[in-house]
Amino acid sequence: MKSIAAGLLLLTLAAGCQGGSAPAATATSPAPAATASLAPTAATATPVPAERRTPGATASPAVSSAPASAGQIRQQVEAAAAKAVTALKERDWAALALAAHPDNGVRISPYTHVDTKQDVVLTREAVRQLKDDKTVRTWGTYDGSGEPIKLTFAEFYDKFLYNHDYAAPEKTGYDEPIGKGNTANNIKEVYPAGHFVEYYFSGFDPKVQGMDWASLILVFEEKGGSWFLTGLVRNQWTI
Repeated sequence: MKSIAAGLLLLTLAAGCQGGSAPAATATSPAPAATASLAPTAATATPVPAERRTPGATASPAVSSAPASAGQIRQQVEAAAAKAVTALKERDWAALALAAHPDNGVRISPYTHVDTKQDVVLTREAVRQLKDDKTVRTWGTYDGSGEPIKLTFAEFYDKFLYNHDYAAPEKTGYDEPIGKGNTANNIKEVYPAGHFVEYYFSGFDPKVQGMDWASLILVFEEKGGSWFLTGLVRNQWTI
């Protein structure tokens, strides 16, 4: 009996070894770790829209503070004189008023010796009103006789100021008198900072051999970078 029992025990043990417990689950290979993307060593700049870009500092052109050259001043004065003499010829008093010096007005001298005490000075507004001006003024004294020149502006204009077509002269001068008579020319002393343009005729009647030469001188002074008419001077042969 013991032998039979021992045999049964051996059979039971053998069966247990064959059908024993299920093999342990094979461990699943771990999923590869996510590879972190590496930032580039040098940071890449985000493009900036063109309209937001700050341009590099560009040196602005220097504004010249140098005074105008003598040649530039001459061009400016001659251009201003051309406009003024045209306005005078056309009796365009509004245009002549604009050409007149805003502070000093226009001094009118019948001869080249400018008399700062006696010569008539017209303001801009007075120039503008010349068309209707009937005032009789003393414009100076006649050469030779010394009698006072008492005329309205219209009379003085025809007899003295614009007695020839000075807008179409025989010759034009700048800052140096062309016509020279016996009357002392003190324009540069009276207008030391001014410049003048002279419209000159050498004569009209051959019989008098040039003694009827005549000129009109326009004097300009600067204000605020512009040149304004400040003197009208008649020049002619004098005794």
